Amino acid sequence: MKITEMTLPGVLDIHPTFHTDDRGRFAETYRQDLLEEVLGHPLSWAQGNTSVSVARTIRGMHYSIDPGGQAKYVTCTSGRVWDVVADVRVDSPSFACYSAIVLTAEEGNAVYIPPGFAHGFLAMTEGAQVSYLVSTPYNPVYEFGITPFDPQLGINWCGIIDPVLSNKDLRAPALDRAQKAGVLPVYTPPDMIATPTQEKT
Repeated sequence: MKITEMTLPGVLDIHPTFHTDDRGRFAETYRQDLLEEVLGHPLSWAQGNTSVSVARTIRGMHYSIDPGGQAKYVTCTSGRVWDVVADVRVDSPSFACYSAIVLTAEEGNAVYIPPGFAHGFLAMTEGAQVSYLVSTPYNPVYEFGITPFDPQLGINWCGIIDPVLSNKDLRAPALDRAQKAGVLPVYTPPDMIATPTQEKT
């Protein structure tokens, strides 16, 4: 398994190593011990979610301000999605920056998202299925969203025309409006949190 930090701090790109023989192939798709070694702190998952989306669906950009912080571990278990993570932590050096990666069922790759980041994805295939673990249970009091078309984030959704969105995502505010409303997570300086290493194989 190869674990690499993406362009945003603490956001990890995880690629399993497949072993092939006459029967097919096998891979370890999740290794908590390796993740914890890279992150430098223990992980605990409280809930698992799965979504199935028609092609051209955009889900996001969603984030949590749970007091305990909500981390996510995201995989695509059928089809292909363009997965996007944005830093929405107030006062963060990478505030309003985003990073994206293609997740596919064929590759079995995943992305780890630390607390304080917004997450969304574009379904690139029909019936794209995304499964993810979250470190805190769903609580609507702490759940918020930013419009996926926020000009400050400037996310290029693969040039998709006429995407499919929920009414909730269509009505989601822009980043500056959410900041003025005081509903964004707050940046924690690096000296107060564990810093992940660049790569683990």
